[in-house]
Amino acid sequence: MENQHINIEQESETSVSKTFIENKDEEKNDCKNINKDVEKISNEESLKDGDKEYFHEDSTQEDTEEDVDDGCVRGRFTYRSDDGQSDYNPDDELDTELDFKLEENMRELRLQRRRFEDEVEDHNLNLRHPPILPKKVNRNMDIIDRLTLAEKEMAKKSPKEKTISELYARDWYFGDIVKEQVPIIIKGQPDGVFFIRNSTTPGDFTLNFNCNGELKLIKIIIDDDGMCHFQSHSTKFENITKLLEHFKTHSLESYNSTLPIFLKHHMSYDKYIAEKNKTKVKHVSVILHEMYGIHTESERIYKRVEKLDIEKSEIHCKGTMLQRNLSQAIGAEIVYREAIEKMKADLHDHPEKVHDLKIVKSLEDNILMQLGRIQELREAQAMTKEEMKELKKVLMLYDKKKHDLYTRYYKLEKARDGLIEILLSKEIESIDIQKGIWEATSLVDYESLQLSEFFLDVELPFNIEDWLIIDADKNKAIELIQQSMDRNPNDSDGIFLIRPSFTKQGCYALSLSVKGNIRHCLVEYSNSHDIEQCGYGFMNSNLYFPSMVDFVKYYYHNSMKDHNTELDITLRKTALQEC
Repeated sequence: MENQHINIEQESETSVSKTFIENKDEEKNDCKNINKDVEKISNEESLKDGDKEYFHEDSTQEDTEEDVDDGCVRGRFTYRSDDGQSDYNPDDELDTELDFKLEENMRELRLQRRRFEDEVEDHNLNLRHPPILPKKVNRNMDIIDRLTLAEKEMAKKSPKEKTISELYARDWYFGDIVKEQVPIIIKGQPDGVFFIRNSTTPGDFTLNFNCNGELKLIKIIIDDDGMCHFQSHSTKFENITKLLEHFKTHSLESYNSTLPIFLKHHMSYDKYIAEKNKTKVKHVSVILHEMYGIHTESERIYKRVEKLDIEKSEIHCKGTMLQRNLSQAIGAEIVYREAIEKMKADLHDHPEKVHDLKIVKSLEDNILMQLGRIQELREAQAMTKEEMKELKKVLMLYDKKKHDLYTRYYKLEKARDGLIEILLSKEIESIDIQKGIWEATSLVDYESLQLSEFFLDVELPFNIEDWLIIDADKNKAIELIQQSMDRNPNDSDGIFLIRPSFTKQGCYALSLSVKGNIRHCLVEYSNSHDIEQCGYGFMNSNLYFPSMVDFVKYYYHNSMKDHNTELDITLRKTALQEC
C-alpha cells in the first residue's frame, strides 16, 4: 500500500500548463479532518522559527537589492522526504536570473543615458561666441527657466562684457577664425570689405579688410568701461558697431596714413558658413519655426514617457501579483506534502489501522486528493513562471523604449538650444522666445494623446528650409513650383511651399500644385480664447497645430480634402528641395 502511494506521488511530479485553481468550492466530506490538520500545520509553521524537521529557510542565500526590488516574497523553503534520498525545493521554480537581468538591463540603460547626456552637455554647438544659455542646474530645469536666468546674467555683466556681447549679434562677427585662415576667407573681396574676428589676445578683436589688394589687420581694444578703439588710437566709441559705422564715412587714413580707404559692406558670417557647409542661409523666421517644431516634438516625448511609465507600472503590479501567487502556491504545496507525510507516518505508527479497510480507504482517498492538489499547484507554478518570464521581457522592452526616447530627447534639446543661441545672437528678444515656447508647450499639453503619438511617429523627408521661404511673394512661389513641376512632368501634384502672405498681414500662404494647377491657401496662427482653435491651421478651419512644422507633418500624411474638397492631396514634395 505504501509503495502504491509512492508511485502516485512520483507521477504527480509531471508539470502540465493549466490555470491555477486557488480554492475548490466543494470538497469531499471525508477530507474535512485532513484539511483541518493541513491548516493547523500551516499556522504552526508560520509561528515557529525553530521547527525545521520538514521545512527550513535556506540561510545561505541572502536577499540582494535586486531580489527585493519587486517587493516579492523571497523565502527559501526546502522539503525533505522521509527516505532521505533527495531534497525537493519548490522555490527552485523561481528563476532568479530574470530579476538580475532586469535590474542589470536598467542599470546599463541608465549608464548609457548618463554618458550620452554628459556628451550632449559637453558638446560644442559650433557657436562663434560663448553660449548665452546657461547650463541646466538640474534635470528639471526647463528652457523657460534657462532663458530667464540668461536675462538675469546679462543684467549683471560689466560694461566691457556688455560691449563684447553686443557684437555677437552682428553678421560681420566671425568669432574664432585663426589668423592663417583670414587670407583664404577674404581672398577676392574688393577693397574695404571687412569682417571682425577674435584677436589672439583674449578680450580683444581684429578688423580684417583689403586695401590696395593687400590684407590689412587692425586690433580693436575694449576698455573696462566698455568703450572701444583701435590700438594706439585716442578716438573711442560706445561699441564696435559704432566704430565701424564711423569709418564707413571717415577714411582710415586718420588712424594710419597708409590706409586711404573707407570701410564698405561687410562679409556675411551666415553666408560664409552656408557656403562652407554647402547649406542654405536660413532666415531668422525659418530658424524660429524650426526651433518651435523641435520643441513640440521634445514635449511630446515627455507625454509618451509618462504613458510608458503608467503602462509599465500596471505590468509591474501584475508581475508582483503573479510573484505573490507563486509564493503562495509554493507554500501551499509544502503544506500538502507535509500532510501526506503525516498520514503516512500515522499508518506507520499505528499498524493496527492497516487492517481496518475503512480507515485505509479513507486515508488513501485523502492522500490522492492532496496529490491532486499538488498537481494543480505544480501546473499553476509552471504557468505562472512562464507568465512572469513574459512580463519581465515586456518590462525590459519598456525600459529600452524609454531609454531610446530619452536619447532622442537629448538630441532634440541640443538642436533646440543651438537654434535659440542663434536667435538670441540675432537680437530676438528672450521674452518673445519664451512666449512662443510657452504657447507651444500649452498646445501640446492639451492635444490628444493619439495626435501626440501620431506626430512622434511622423518623420518628414525634407528640411524646413526646403518648404518655408520668407522673401517670396505669390509670383515667386508660382515660378518656383512651376519649375519643380516642369522637372517632374509625370509626378507634379503635391509640390508645395509656404510663404508669408502679402495680402493678409500676419498670415502665411500655402502654395501647391493640384492637377496641373497651382493653388494658394491662407494659413493663420489663431490665438483664440478657445484652446481648440489655437495654433497654425487653414484660415476658418477647425484643425490647428502647435507649430508650423506640425501643420506640414499632418498634411504630409493626411489629405486636405476636409479643408477643401478640391484639395484631395497631401504635401508630397517641396518646391525648393531640388533648387
